[in-house]
Order: sequence, then structure tokens, then C-alpha cells
Amino acid sequence: MKQTKSASKFSKLLRREVMRQMPLGVLTLLALLAVLPGYALVAIQSMEGAETMDFDLIGAAAGLLYANPWVILVMELLAVLSASALFHYLHVRQQTDFYHALPISRWKLFARQTLAGFLLMIPLYVLSLLLLCAVYTVKGYGNCLIVVLLVQKAVIELSSFAIVYAVSVLACVLCGSVLAALTVNFGLQVGLYALWECVLIVFRTFYPAHILFMKHWDMKFLSPMIHQCGKIGRLQYSNVDYPDGLTGLISNGTVYRQNNLMRISLCYLLVAAVVLLLAALLYRRRRSERTGQAIVFRGLRLPIKYAAMTLCGILCGWLMFAVTDLWPTLFAGMAAGVILAQCVIEIVFGMELRAMFSHQLSLWVYLIAAVIAVGAMHLDVTGYNETLPERAEIAAADVYSYEHALTTRDYAGQDGELTEEMLQEMEGDLLTDAESIDEIYAMAQRGVQSMRDHRESISYNTEYDVVFRLRDGTHFVRSYYLAGDQDSEEYRVLTERAAGIRFSKQYLASRTPAAMADAGKTEKLLIENSSQAGCAGTLVEDTDAIAALLDSVREESQQLTEDYVTEHPPILMLHTLPDGAWARRQDGEHELYTLDCAEENEFNIPVYACEKQTIALLKEMGIAVERFTLSDVQAVELWSYPQAQEDLTLRSAVTADRDAKSVQIAESSQFGGILAGAAAQILLDACDPIVSIDGTADSYDGMLTRTEGEICFRYMKNMVPVGLDQYW
Repeated sequence: MKQTKSASKFSKLLRREVMRQMPLGVLTLLALLAVLPGYALVAIQSMEGAETMDFDLIGAAAGLLYANPWVILVMELLAVLSASALFHYLHVRQQTDFYHALPISRWKLFARQTLAGFLLMIPLYVLSLLLLCAVYTVKGYGNCLIVVLLVQKAVIELSSFAIVYAVSVLACVLCGSVLAALTVNFGLQVGLYALWECVLIVFRTFYPAHILFMKHWDMKFLSPMIHQCGKIGRLQYSNVDYPDGLTGLISNGTVYRQNNLMRISLCYLLVAAVVLLLAALLYRRRRSERTGQAIVFRGLRLPIKYAAMTLCGILCGWLMFAVTDLWPTLFAGMAAGVILAQCVIEIVFGMELRAMFSHQLSLWVYLIAAVIAVGAMHLDVTGYNETLPERAEIAAADVYSYEHALTTRDYAGQDGELTEEMLQEMEGDLLTDAESIDEIYAMAQRGVQSMRDHRESISYNTEYDVVFRLRDGTHFVRSYYLAGDQDSEEYRVLTERAAGIRFSKQYLASRTPAAMADAGKTEKLLIENSSQAGCAGTLVEDTDAIAALLDSVREESQQLTEDYVTEHPPILMLHTLPDGAWARRQDGEHELYTLDCAEENEFNIPVYACEKQTIALLKEMGIAVERFTLSDVQAVELWSYPQAQEDLTLRSAVTADRDAKSVQIAESSQFGGILAGAAAQILLDACDPIVSIDGTADSYDGMLTRTEGEICFRYMKNMVPVGLDQYW
């Protein structure tokens, strides 16, 4: 009987608290109605009323249902507001004394306030979700409503509320004033992740040859708000018509993505429970007489203070260094940021302005420790940036860079940084010939020298990652940068070394498109010369002919040299098409050209005039091998640039206002001379398996108009016709 009365008493107190917080409930309901049924209704009506609809309405409506970008954000804001409102009494001395004088245990009082927050959210969220389903049913999109996905949607979005709410409650318990609670809450929600990123900034600044894991660890889970908002992008739905309901969604991968997020969300629910348990334990030990103080647990003051000083110091120092590129400003900015944070934190803790000069001992201890740590990193006491293994210890090597001129590999779609997955993929395919290892080792030595002498002026767009496998089976991985930019002499020297690697025997035998193309996986072969580039070309479907051509070009391509390739453009290109690739192109589902689709066995293979056997086979098949067929050329448009400019494409030259001059030439007798040293741009792009060897002239390019379309062309460096200037 006593337990029943106690439970009844707790339920009554809980109902009273929920009723007392009814204004918060009304605000929550209005916000949820706005971002769930309201947002969907407006968006659907807007899509239906659009004059041009080139998208699938059902797929777009499903995207609004399962990936609303506003719900998670609004629920996070409501979580912060709910915790602040329900535990506001902890920051007002009179209210704290009143609540703690009630004939109810601390456990039950904490549970009542916490449960009230969930009761003010969950029923209203379910109601809003049901109204959202009603909107979809009335608007005729009822087939989008799939129970499994709706349940997953609810769990994912409610978990966002739960974790942010739990952390907000913890912040309220730790603090004795509203301002301090909001500040600490912001630090817990966002500040820890920001602090981690600032620590990475320090390591990347002082250790440019930074460790692999320091570049790629995703620590967003340190910030519940940031990590939860990240779900919005991962929930995006690919617009597709799915008449079969759930089957269509499964085939589109949506269920897979939702299930992954479900696992993350369930983990966050568990973390929220642990955080609330910690908050409850601290709530029991919380002293009422400390209400009004910034931090009620004095043992937390120093860690919070040091964390704020570290964050502010790194940010100020890095910003000043980013503006000036001078090491003294980095250290001065760090010192100024630390002192500023000390003053602000002490004012907040002491609740008065003159408190900024309090606790000077902790400031001096921090400054001494920071000077020692930063000084050791600046001087590279550990020698991390300058360490290289002995050449004799290296069994295999490779070099990767997003700047293709410095790399021996191509990772399409990568963000430019070497990842753990890419390193594992490299493991079975590192270069083992002495010639390549020597070149890569020399590139590493150049990087060490650059960062030893000019670390303050390194250019981050010259990054290249070096991988060595030592004879004991371990790996040595470093990232290097050059002091100069991409137009520097050092950069040119390194590009020459990388190009030399790409023409080594091992590379030509294993990494070129000609070496990697598999005739057994090639359904069709598209052959294009300069006159057919960008058009249909000649399609070869005979498997024996395909095998013969690929075997021939594989054998002859291994005899190519860097000097020959940089002075002679290819005369045509073989484009391998795996099963279904041609049909997808005909349906417009795939771009016509890609440099590296190794997983699908899709390659562009250049063919040069020196590859006599391959050319003979093509001639036997009746395929024209000349670079340009002039008979159907109607006009030539030629562009001239006052100075050589890197990365200048045909279209960007016209639109980027770079002082390019153009001229239209319609006299057919002049076409032969103009096009004598030219080659189609797309053929030049296929000159190397990773990037076109820098053998093209930057001063001229153009476009010729044919009866079947337009073709962009460029000149090799040593093949620009004499007298082109006469056309201007």
C-alpha cells in the first residue's frame, strides 16, 4: 500500500509539473506543427504548383517525409529550452530552497523534472507525425507512408532530442546561474568538438608531416548537436518512383541508410540514459547554498577554465598566423587568447568585473606548461617532420597527391587526403622497383628539406603523401609540402620525378589503362580519333578483335617514354566499355568519359603513332587513324592567351575574363596548317593514366566546327605551328 501511495503521489506531482509547464508545451506543439505537417504541406503545394516539373513528385514527397532538414534542428533547440525551463529553479536561490524543502526525495524530484521534459515532447511529436501522415494521405501520397521507415524516422529524430536534452540537463545541474548554465551547455554541446579541431590545428601547424590518423579521425560525436545535424545530409532521399512501395525503397538503398542511422540513434539513446544517470548522481550531491555561483562543483572550475583558455588561445593564435604567416604572431595571438579567456572566465566565476585578476597562479602554471609544449613542437624536438627511414630499409614505396602532377595513383572522388582505406588498398600494389623507390625517396627528402628550412611558408596545395613499406613489414607514412607554390622550381622538379615514375617499367606494366584493361570484361570498344572525339566514334563488338587490340596496345605501351609522349599527341583513343556501359550511355545515365573506372573496367587508352602493330590492326578493321579529317571541317575558332596560364580550359578562357583573344577562321585552305600540330583535347587528357603529362602549350587552344559537332583541340608544346600570330 505504501508503494502504491508513493507511486500515486509521484504521478500527481508529475502531472502538476507538466500542467505548470503548459506554455512550453504549446510552444513545442507549434514548432513541431510548423516543421512537420506545415512544412510538408507548403512544400508539396509548391512542387505541385510549379510550372516546370522535371522531377518525380512521389520521390520528392518521400524525401520531404524521411529527410526533413528542419525537424532535427528544431528538436535540438526545444531540448535546450525544455531543460532550461524545467531546471530553472536550480539557478534561483529561493526556488531551490523551496523545491528541496518538498517532502520528496532528490531522486524523485530529478526524475519528475526530467520525465516532464519527455512528456512535453513525445506525445506532441507523435501527434504532429500523425498529422503529417494525414497530410500525405489527403494529398494523394499515401504510398509514401511505410510503417518501418516511419518508426525509424521517429527513433532517429527523438534520439536527437534525447541526447541534447540529457546534456542540457547535466549543464543545468553543474551550474548555479542561468548564464553559466547556457555557457557550459554550449561548451558541452559544441565546445568539446571545437577543442578537438583546435588541437588538430596545432598539430597540423607544427607537424605538417602529420600522422595519418590525425587527419581523418571523425570526432563529431564529441558534439551531440553537430553530429545529430549531420544526420540531415545522410537521410537525403534519392528521387525515384517506387510503385512497389517498400521493395522500391529497399532497392534504392534508403532502408540501408536508415538502418545505419538507427544503430547510431540507439547508441545515442543509451548515451543519453548514462548522461542522465550522471546528472542524477550529481544532483543528489549538489549543495543548495551554492545556487547563484557559476559552477557549483568547485573541482570542475579549473578543467573548464583550462579548456576555455586552450580553445581561445589556439583560435586567436591561428587566426593571426593565418593573416600574417609569421610565427611571432602565432605565439603572440596564443598568449593574448589565453589571457583574454582567463579574464572572461574569472569574471563569470566571480560574478564581478574585478575578479578578472583572480587566481593568477593557475594562469602562470598554464602559461609555463603551454610555452614548454608549444616550444617543443615548434622546434620539432622529436624530429617527426625530419625523420626518414634509411633507403636500404625500404622494400616498396608509393606517392599520392590530390594535385595529380605529383601522384602515381588516381582515386576518383576522393577529397585529396590519404585515408586508411586507400592505404590498405595500396598495400598489395606498392611500387617495388629500385628506380621508382629512389625517385619517391628523393621526393620525401625534398619535402623534409622544405619543411625544415621554410615551414612557415609551405603551400598546402602542394601536398603529397609518401608511403614506404619497410623490410620488417611496418609502414612509414608522411605528408610533405613545398615552400613554393605550383609555379615554383621545386614543384617543377618534383613533377619531373613523378612523371619519371609513371614511365618506369613496373608502372607501365601494371598501372596504365592499357595494362589494367581486361578484354574478358570488355563488352564493346569505342575507338575515336581527333575527328570523332566527343561523337559516336567507331564501335567494335567482336570479342576476338577487342582482345587482339587490347593485347597489342598493352604490349606496345610498355615501350613508351616520357620524351616521346610529351612531344607527340596520341592519334586516337580506345575506350573500353564493360557490360551494360554502352546501354547506360545511350540512356544518358553516364558521362561519356572517365579517366579511371578500374572497378568497372572502363578506361581511356591512348594510341600513339609509334605503336605500329596496333595501328596496323586498326587499319585492317577499316578504322581511320589520322588525327583530323579536314573534309568536313566548316570553321576553326582559335584562342590566344597573352601569357601561359596553368589549368586554363577552353571554356574558362572565354568566361573567366582572362584577356584571351579569339578569331574565327573560315578559309578551308588554312585549316591544314592550323591543325598540323593539334590534337583533340579529350585525347590529350588520356595521355597518362592519371593526368595529362605537362606537354601541352598554354598559349593557344581552339575549337573546330564540323558537320557532326564541335571538337576542342590543343597544341603540344613543341608542335605549335609557326605564324599563328598572323591571325590577330
